[in-house]
Amino acid sequence: MDTLRYANSIGICSGDLEFYKSNKLIIEFYKDHKHLSKILDIYNEIIINTIKGEIIDITLPFVNKYNYYHSEEKDIIDIYHFKTSFYTLIGPFMLGYSLNEKDMEW
Repeated sequence: MDTLRYANSIGICSGDLEFYKSNKLIIEFYKDHKHLSKILDIYNEIIINTIKGEIIDITLPFVNKYNYYHSEEKDIIDIYHFKTSFYTLIGPFMLGYSLNEKDMEW
């Protein structure tokens, strides 16, 4: 196995491990919280959207280089929406709101 392939595999495994460890911590810390299922749902949505944005982000240079198609403004906006805003703004606000003691109405 070459070094790059090994490093990529270790990177993927490390990311997966930390994701599940963070889920475990949320469950342990908020096990008695009445909104635990909503907290986990929001957290998982943050992760899913961040990964969607990252996939677009790492794919665009490749598809542009090999002329599969040319990126458009929509691609950049999707990166900002899925990766940047959901990870840094939308997700944390939603998590914070879900931790309040009132019943949530979305």
